Amino acid sequence: MSVYEVITTKIISLIESGKLDWRKTWSMKAPVNYVSEKPYNGINFIMLAFSGETSPYWLTYKQATELGGNVMKGAKGYPVCFYTLKEDEDSTPEKPKKRGVFKYYTVFNLSQCENIPAKDDPVQDVKSKDEIMEMVSRHNPKIIRGRPAYNPRKDIIKMPNPEEFESSDAYWKTFFHEFTHWTGHESRLARDGIMEINEFGSESYSKEELIAELGSAFLSMKFNLSEVGEQEAAYIQSWIKPLKDDPKMIIQAASKAQKAMEYLIN
Repeated sequence: MSVYEVITTKIISLIESGKLDWRKTWSMKAPVNYVSEKPYNGINFIMLAFSGETSPYWLTYKQATELGGNVMKGAKGYPVCFYTLKEDEDSTPEKPKKRGVFKYYTVFNLSQCENIPAKDDPVQDVKSKDEIMEMVSRHNPKIIRGRPAYNPRKDIIKMPNPEEFESSDAYWKTFFHEFTHWTGHESRLARDGIMEINEFGSESYSKEELIAELGSAFLSMKFNLSEVGEQEAAYIQSWIKPLKDDPKMIIQAASKAQKAMEYLIN
């Protein structure tokens, strides 16, 4: 299988097992590498945070053995993907050419390893709910009352009154979805397709919706929102067929959702 197929097959298995459930995002521990303590982002974050494993620490088989430990017999690892540059076939010293290559390697959770010292949980980069308003005020989007939606032509977010939601967390979760759409405007991240009129059910519509939903999930985790809608488990299940049809979809969407979150927060 291609790298895209390997990653997407694993994501689909998490969905089908019920592990990939946005309702649990508030309790997720951000996954980091045991050795470097660098956090995993984008699709790698989703893959590892929703794995169901108990430790936030992950490491490769080689890292485990170099630390004097070992991976338990029968343990199943998780793919972590990355881009790297490779010299192109027609590259010359006079005209060097490189192209991006998509690869993956396998990591194991610390709980799947033996004889490796335990560590305190890494400090979670979680922001307070009070900082949500600061973030919104800093970007100052145009917001009017109405059914939740984003109009890219007018660059306006529509949202109902907060009291119409079951909780403030539910309100912000919905707002984050529209706020992620807002980042795709041509004056911001200029995501492909956001300025066109996308028909419901079309490929471009589905991709943008997945970006917005992942962006909302990332932001909800960042602000530690603990209450979200019950309908989201079924919503995630509905992505199985589109992901099978396009193995690149979830990886590309997660990357763009990560960029949207970073744009809004930073």
